[in-house]
Formats: sequence, C-alpha cells, structure tokens
Amino acid sequence: MSRVQTKGKDATHRDCPFCGEKHKRCTGLLDKIASPELTAWLVKNSTTKLNYFVKHVEEAVDLTVAKMEAEMDWVKENKTPFWKSGRDIGGEAADYGTLAHNFIENYFKGTIQDVKKLPEPSQKAVGGFLEWVKEHKVNCLSTEVQTYNCDLGYAGKYDFDGEVDGLLTLADWKTSGAIYPKYVVQSWNYADTIERRNPDKKYEQVLIGRFGKDGDWEVKTFKRNDFPSKDLSVKLMEACILWDNFENKWKIQ
Repeated sequence: MSRVQTKGKDATHRDCPFCGEKHKRCTGLLDKIASPELTAWLVKNSTTKLNYFVKHVEEAVDLTVAKMEAEMDWVKENKTPFWKSGRDIGGEAADYGTLAHNFIENYFKGTIQDVKKLPEPSQKAVGGFLEWVKEHKVNCLSTEVQTYNCDLGYAGKYDFDGEVDGLLTLADWKTSGAIYPKYVVQSWNYADTIERRNPDKKYEQVLIGRFGKDGDWEVKTFKRNDFPSKDLSVKLMEACILWDNFENKWKIQ
C-alpha cells in the first residue's frame, strides 16, 4: 500500500508497488514550468488592493472611512473579500473545488448525491459538469486512480479513464479560471504512464473539463497527434525532470 508524504512541492509517493522506489509528484515536477496567469492573479490580490487603499486614503480625512470605502470599492468590482490575502481566498476556492471534484468522482461511481447540499460555488461548478454530461456519451472505466511511471520516476492520480463519444479518453476535472497548458501536459503524461504498462492501450485524446465556481464552464479535447501532442508532452515532462535534478544537485554543492 502506498503512503504519500505531502510536504510542499518535494512530496514523494513512497513504496511504488512496481519498483519500490520513491516517485515525485507529477504536479510538483510540472511546477518547474512557470504559471504567469497565477502570478498575475496574485499580483491583483496584493498590489491592486494596495492601490485601492492608497486612493481612498489620499481622498479621505478619516482613516476609518478610507478603509471602509476602499473595501466597498474592491468588493463592488471584484466580488471577493478585501481583508483577505490571495492565499486565503485561494484556499477557500480550493475547498469549493474539492467538494465539486468529489461530487464528480462519486457521480461516476454511481453514488446518488444532493447538489443542493453543496455550497453555492460548488453547486455552480457541478451544474456545469452535469450540463456537459447530458450533451455527450460518457462511459467511465475508472476514476481517481494512482499511477506510477517508474521509467521517469514520478507518480500521480488521474481523474477519469474511459470513453467520451466513443473515443478512449483520459480526463482531468478543474475548477480554475481557465484551462492552462500544464493541465494538458499532465494528462498526456498520465496517459503515457498507463500505456507503458498496457502496450495495447492507446488513448485517442485527453480532455480537460473546467467547471468554474461562477457557473462558467468549458471542455476541451486534445487529440493524440495534435498540438500539444502526447509525444511533446512527454518531452516537456522529461525537461522538467532534468531541471529538477539540476536544482537538487545545485543545492548540495
């Protein structure tokens, strides 16, 4: 039975059932690829808030009034709390996303669930998923399965393995604000990991389903040989592993 050490981005999956070695998290390795979109979002929740506050301080005589007006101004335009850090807001968003993700997992396991018992942001995300399912023929073979790539030394858990409209598909469910390139690279590498142990199994596509907590949703499919292809995604993972090895050797010099 595998045990997972979850300390930061260097977390490893211990006791691989195939080779017994420690494998790094796929997502941790892919963090070597920068996320400009996430960085921009963090700036918005720090520098931009400071600008709101400074604006009202300059215009007000009473600091208490300035604080109140800055908060009202921010909430009106951004619909998020003012006196919370980007980390705090991100943590709440992650919680809502986890609940929506669990709903999707249980849906494919045949568990009957009451959507109305979920918080409103999770309800909206699940609503988008249910809309998508109605529009397509989806046959789930497995969900939330841990997989190990002993050749490259990483491990991870995929969300969905099955058929979508008759095509063998590996899928990932997200509640983020957009579909980012790393999601596709991650999914193709999970597909590669499965194929290495099952040579007769060839995925025709990977699918990223983004079901936003605001009710907005989109689903994109990426064919095996189209950009970004399965082969290119594996090369990108290999590059991340090389960089990770380089950093580790640099630290111990």
